[in-house]
Amino acid sequence: MDHSKQLNANHRYSKLYMKKLYDVVVIRSIAIVMVVAYHAYGMMYWDGHFPDMAERYKDLYFIINQYILNFRMPLFMFISGFLFSFLESERCKYPTFTALVKNKFKRLIIPYLIFTTIYMLTTGMGFNLKILLSGWLAHLWFIATLFWCFIFTRLSGFFPYSHTLWFKCTLTAISFIFLYLDIPMIGFLGIQELPEWFFWFYLGYVISPYREQLFIYLSKRKIWLPALTAVYSLGLVYIVTFTGDEEESSWFIYPWQVSIVLLVWYITNYAIKNSSKAWYENRIFKELNRTSYGIYVLHYWLQVLIVSPSVKQILHLDELAANHVYVFPLILFLTTLLMSYIGARILLKTAVGRFLIG
Repeated sequence: MDHSKQLNANHRYSKLYMKKLYDVVVIRSIAIVMVVAYHAYGMMYWDGHFPDMAERYKDLYFIINQYILNFRMPLFMFISGFLFSFLESERCKYPTFTALVKNKFKRLIIPYLIFTTIYMLTTGMGFNLKILLSGWLAHLWFIATLFWCFIFTRLSGFFPYSHTLWFKCTLTAISFIFLYLDIPMIGFLGIQELPEWFFWFYLGYVISPYREQLFIYLSKRKIWLPALTAVYSLGLVYIVTFTGDEEESSWFIYPWQVSIVLLVWYITNYAIKNSSKAWYENRIFKELNRTSYGIYVLHYWLQVLIVSPSVKQILHLDELAANHVYVFPLILFLTTLLMSYIGARILLKTAVGRFLIG
């Protein structure tokens, strides 16, 4: 690309950021598909859903699920913090702490309480207030924990020098260390998961204001991209070959996840910046991004219902799972992705649905 074309590309890229964060749209779409796939394939060897086939499915899909798709939730948290920073600084959203708390309580805690109650009542668990208030049930923990990521990020802004880069880097480093610590916390509405997930949210929050500078730096310093790729590749080989155990390899998992999250962010932006076609405005990305909240809430609930004993008996799912070890989980994945997307679209057409997932 010659100099004039590069300038035009940079100008178009800057205008895109002022209008809409297309990298967030693309990455969030990728992340939600990964989440649905992770739970669909994991369903085949988790919790005794298919006990006769569990070992075979684990042999086939455990590595893909636990390691290839391992960064799905860090990516989700990263994008959430990235977008939060953008909305704060460039759209002047959430002008006060009170406004933020009210907005996120309405957007996250109320939906968490409602959807968790529905999940318990429709999956045979029965209502359990202790579980509801703990903030930890199936996939819905993410919604509750995300609330606290917003709150603690804003609270960090009240510290002296909180807007300086050195403060943000220091807090990022400290929160990264927290990933390795087992910090006892009261289990209340997901706050106990904060030490494990705050780093990813805050990493996106810190990078967002410096996104263009970081992109240019990574583009110019050619060593960084091979280095990040090497960290991820070697980490994958090490974890799968020498340990095969997520707990034993946890010391390496976090740098490994950081490398792939940054690579996905950079590659997405590189593709957007250097593309002659607006592929990132594809309707699929728009729809997945718009309905990602609803898809997230609905997909696992639907998967649990689909593999419930009554449905398995009616549709002979045990037989299908035994005879089609490659096709069956793929169909489960695609079916729940489509059903949760349709469900989210339907919800968004109602006032209640827009309140919960809009």
